[in-house]
This record gives sequence, structure tokens and C-alpha cells, in this order.
Amino acid sequence: VAPHDGSAIATWSFDEAAGTVTLSGKGAYLGLPKVFNTGELTAPDDAPASIAYPVAFSADGLTMTIDMNYGGDGWWHFVLSKDVVTGNVKAFDKDLFKVYPNPASSEITINSTEKLSEVKIYDMTGKEVYTSSDVNLIETINVSALTRGIYTVSVTSENKRSVSKLILN
Repeated sequence: VAPHDGSAIATWSFDEAAGTVTLSGKGAYLGLPKVFNTGELTAPDDAPASIAYPVAFSADGLTMTIDMNYGGDGWWHFVLSKDVVTGNVKAFDKDLFKVYPNPASSEITINSTEKLSEVKIYDMTGKEVYTSSDVNLIETINVSALTRGIYTVSVTSENKRSVSKLILN
């Protein structure tokens, strides 16, 4: 339910001295959509405009731990691991491609500024639901078999990578 459906536009900041990550944007969350420190939201309208999470990093900086007390004796414990990329590192380019129409219902068009080596679509759980390595500068993809919801489109070129949110009606 909005704003906890991934449609919120949000930013984040890290305060090293306070040991917090703050998300700004109504409905933004880290970990679970309804959990915040000392409680759980009961209605979308109760979502705060900003939320801060206490974080701790491992000595080697490869993991970040978040502990949230959602009321009484209830706790959520998250350990996030840094994904260390080896080999050919690709630069992120937010202007590498456009996807339209967005929102879409039966097909989308991907228009790239350079030849893409791969297109992938992921659902909100991170499950890959589409992949292609045979990509043109302008590519039409049939998405009618995908269920309504929010997806992530990820593209890769020879030395760049980019992602975009896709909404299917």
C-alpha cells in the first residue's frame, strides 16, 4: 500500500558521529516497510516524512548492522553486506537509457545512448523476471505476462551500468 510500495521518491544521508542513516521522503524505509524504531505503522497516512535508523559498521567496513525495536520485546536485526565488485568495474551512468511508457501495461521501449550488452528486469523482491543479451539501441520488450507492480530495469553496456524504476499497470 502506498507510500510503502516503492513508489516514494526519497533521499538518504549518513551521520557518522550519530551512527544513523536518515531517509527523507514519505514512505521511505530500510528493511521492512512498516517498521521504525519503537513501533510499526498501522496506516499509510501515518508514514513519517523522514526516519532515522541506528547503524553500526564492522571493523573491516564490509557489513552494516541495523537493530530496530518495534515495540516492547520485538526486535528486527538486519546485517547488510557490502558487495565487493572484482574484475571489470562499470561506471554508473543515469543517462544511459530511457524506458517508456512508464507506467506501462503491455510493452516497454528501452532507448539507449549506446549499444547495450544486457537488459534485466527485477521484481520488488529482487527476483530476475526478464533478461536479454541481444539488445538494440531501441528495444521493445513485451511485459504483458508480468503482474502489476513496481520493477527495476537494469542495463549494461561495455563499460557502464544504469537502473530505472518501472511501474506496470
